[in-house]
Amino acid sequence: MFSISLQTCSDFVTKPTTRLYKVNPQSRLAPFSVRYRDQSAVPRRSDSLKTGFKGSQSWTIPSSSKELGNQCDCNPWVRPSGNFVTNINGKAYAMNAITPMKPWKTPVLRVIFLVLGAVKPLQAGLKNLSFIHFARWVIVGRDRFPHLSPQQPREGLQYDYLIFFSNFNGTWNQYIDAFSAVLSTGLNAIWRWSEKFPGSVPVTPFKSYINRLQFDTDYYYNAYPRATTNDVKAALRVQDALDDFARTSQTLSPTEFAQAYLEFLVRVQVDLGSTGMAPVGT
Repeated sequence: MFSISLQTCSDFVTKPTTRLYKVNPQSRLAPFSVRYRDQSAVPRRSDSLKTGFKGSQSWTIPSSSKELGNQCDCNPWVRPSGNFVTNINGKAYAMNAITPMKPWKTPVLRVIFLVLGAVKPLQAGLKNLSFIHFARWVIVGRDRFPHLSPQQPREGLQYDYLIFFSNFNGTWNQYIDAFSAVLSTGLNAIWRWSEKFPGSVPVTPFKSYINRLQFDTDYYYNAYPRATTNDVKAALRVQDALDDFARTSQTLSPTEFAQAYLEFLVRVQVDLGSTGMAPVGT
């Protein structure tokens, strides 16, 4: 297993967890056919949505999800049963996407990840997107999936897999739009090795690709669900300023204290605000 992680806010990281999936290599749908452990949560096949992948599965959007204001068939938030998925916790969204790769392409991607990890300026574009908490790509070899007991059948997979995890603030569409607009070169360098990747520009085929290969989060914990990464960074700056004010104002006269307090307020006023729940959107 090989991975590269880019963390954009060290004090505010949430970790998504996903189901275990089993890919059936004998299926005519491989590598895009995925069998869920929880058969009650299997997505319905959508004959009306043209996926472009032979036999691939995609969500069917119930009418209740369209009432949320969805503008396209990308990333529905409602399961076929009508229950909300758990990708969202407050203002944060957890994304998990799994893409297959032919094994000969895996060493090339490992080299790209080594370069991205060693050359820090190449990470600047992602880190400058302040609404992203965390982003990670992991390569899992076809022979590296967990084998938990002797009774578990060995997988005979024909593809390696690239797993992408990310936590971000805002909506799914906003996130993909920003990725496509700002990081298209980097995304193409990483995902071009995955099967049937259409490129990150134009954005509509890219959204469709991510939507078909994204898996919902079973359980998503967020320590500060009502705060964005910028909220947390602002709170840390206010705390540092308050600690500094408390330390330097111990021996001040009343007049000096009043002046120092005004200067403190001016210093932190742009970081003062209130947190709350994010509006529902797409």
